[in-house]
Amino acid sequence: MDKHYKLWQSREIIDKYLNKNVSDFFDSETYFIKRVGLRIHSVLDMGCACGRLIELFHLYNKEIDYTGIDLSMESVQNARKLYPQSIFVNANALEYSTQKTFDLVNATGVCQHEPQFEKLVQKMIDLSGKYILFDVKLAAIKEHLININVAYSNNESPIYFNILSLNKLISFLKKLENISRISVYGYVTAKNTRNVIPDDIGELVSAGILLEKASSDFVGVPELHIEMPTFLTS
Repeated sequence: MDKHYKLWQSREIIDKYLNKNVSDFFDSETYFIKRVGLRIHSVLDMGCACGRLIELFHLYNKEIDYTGIDLSMESVQNARKLYPQSIFVNANALEYSTQKTFDLVNATGVCQHEPQFEKLVQKMIDLSGKYILFDVKLAAIKEHLININVAYSNNESPIYFNILSLNKLISFLKKLENISRISVYGYVTAKNTRNVIPDDIGELVSAGILLEKASSDFVGVPELHIEMPTFLTS
């Protein structure tokens, strides 16, 4: 396993997500899952930890066929005990393979720590039949900052802390195939003292991105809907 993944197997992280409540989920998760919850019946959750996202889905839809993937075998074992009716797999999402597709493929708190986040987004699209949901961190910068030596989380076992350019992100998303609609919902987020980032990075924005798969007869460019602090869009 690559060094930058090892934090996810630490006692601190395993216990943190084991004790997670519905109120602890990001605003962007609640915002989008509330919108699409009744339209989905199957979910693939990448970076599922112990599967607590099921609780958020159940606020809107009790009939969810849920599959979770996580790097931590202990988290997977915890998830299987908590939610025996669901499927949990110990794997790296980038390497996961299945013949199934899912109404929603979700990756929360993953892309901001994954240096190959664009490859992961494409993987999510390939496995989805309707929706793709993930989140990122943005700042008023021209180029993505993806460098574990410059921006990282956790000093003892560093992981990537990716900070993206909104313009570059939108450019990437608009080039994706088989996507009919791109929705972005972002809000200013407080800087975490455990994150090391350059001093010249201004305010950070947490943003959820919901992609909608196109129908087979779709032609044209995807619709773009952005709800974002004005300092990133002006």
